[in-house]
Amino acid sequence: MKGGNEMITTLNLNIPMTDIECEVGVSYIIENDGIGSYEYWGSRCYDRGSDYVQVENIIPVFDENNEEYREEIEQYIRDHFENLCDEFGSKLTESLEDDLSIDYRDED
Repeated sequence: MKGGNEMITTLNLNIPMTDIECEVGVSYIIENDGIGSYEYWGSRCYDRGSDYVQVENIIPVFDENNEEYREEIEQYIRDHFENLCDEFGSKLTESLEDDLSIDYRDED
């Protein structure tokens, strides 16, 4: 089930086996794996599912502390994009689950 609007947050990226750190802008949407209303052996049920974050893009934020590593950072993000999306998606999903007051799903 497709989520709502695209959102952006900033996370920290540490490149393993180096001293390179960089903030990255992470654009994402909130998805839900529920199927909604269904009928099972004559019983009407509703599966609300679980919300999770789907990362769409990762954009490095350069400053005077990391500008000299621009090529390495960009290459690392390209080479590890899928894994970074999974890692950041898991982190953002955990923070979403921690904030019980937010419900992004449509109730229709």
